Amino acid sequence: MVTASFRQMVNVLGWSGKYSPHATRTTGSTRLNELGFSSDCIARQLAHTEQNSVRRTYNHADYLKDRAKMMQQWPDLLDQWKGGTSNIVPIKPEAVASSDGGEWLIEYVAI
Repeated sequence: MVTASFRQMVNVLGWSGKYSPHATRTTGSTRLNELGFSSDCIARQLAHTEQNSVRRTYNHADYLKDRAKMMQQWPDLLDQWKGGTSNIVPIKPEAVASSDGGEWLIEYVAI
């Protein structure tokens, strides 16, 4: 999807001013760094160019094997979030109630 189409979708959803297409890259980079992938691998996947001219001259690695693993782990993580099978830390609890004597029901609101 081109950036203009993504931006239009954001506008249609009413997220204009709250979310930008570039925020997707920011979120992805942050989460992939937190998952322990190398910054070189992430930067190459995001099509960033090396700022250090000497390193740029000598390092032409594509990191394809690591990038393939990283790009599979990312949708796996999204599937876990979607399915509720990951340990997502809530941002703000709205209400806490006990149900059937041991399990807790916690509702969260997006901020």
